Amino acid sequence: MRLNGTKALVVGMKKSGMASVELLVRQGATVRATDLKSIEELAELGEARELLRRLDIPFARQTAEVFEGCDLIVLSPDVPADLPALLEARRRGVRVIGEVELAAPFLKGETIGITGSNGKTTTTSLVGHILGEAGVPVQVAATSENP
Repeated sequence: MRLNGTKALVVGMKKSGMASVELLVRQGATVRATDLKSIEELAELGEARELLRRLDIPFARQTAEVFEGCDLIVLSPDVPADLPALLEARRRGVRVIGEVELAAPFLKGETIGITGSNGKTTTTSLVGHILGEAGVPVQVAATSENP
């Protein structure tokens, strides 16, 4: 995935949103960020606010207008994909993806994705343990977007 020069918007500034911002910046994208919370309210998400300041990433509270003027929109897991502003962006030809789709081209090695509503962390840990016991080199990564 070529991201250099892409005008990207990251929606949602929890853990995966921050990781998306960092990856996009490393790949040369021009990045903006948004969240339902204002930058002042992001104080509870202090890491996100500090990351945006450190990388000089413009931030705007989420409105319909913030979705304009971008080539790529990256959604955090807890952002509904059917927001009217996202439907309009897709209609305009903007690519709308999740953070897994953003990261996938940059992963090295075999990948196992575990999805669902319940039990992902337990299942991920169990699969990692089984593979490790079988002598397969394994790296386990799990994130939670729950508040």
